[in-house]
Amino acid sequence: MRTLPIGVLSPLSAPTLSHHQGDRERDLGLPVAPMYDRTTANVASTQMNFAEYLAFPLFLILIEIFPALEPVGRYLTSNIGHWATIRAHELRGDFVRGRKDGARLPPGVDAEITALLARGPAVDQMLTDALKSKIVLK
Repeated sequence: MRTLPIGVLSPLSAPTLSHHQGDRERDLGLPVAPMYDRTTANVASTQMNFAEYLAFPLFLILIEIFPALEPVGRYLTSNIGHWATIRAHELRGDFVRGRKDGARLPPGVDAEITALLARGPAVDQMLTDALKSKIVLK
């Protein structure tokens, strides 16, 4: 049996629950939230966006109040980078699947992958800047 770190295992099992909710919404004729739609949801994108746009701003506030939480904030920025790397590999794989080796990525896909790979370091720099200035949120 293969074991995975909890930070990887939990997001992989969570889609099952959210997809059930999306199925139920669809059955009731309600609009399905993007992260609950099993036909379009992407685990890496969902995890990355949740961490960057919801958890990270919250942790900036918590770290300002409780500076000892800085390592948790660093772990969170590392997590964003981890999921961004996974998504970049997925995009690259989606494009080259079925093509001969050496196929070049179109400029749009290549630019999206480059932007994804920059997200983790960019968020980490935001945390560093916030800690240096001691002004987390204005």
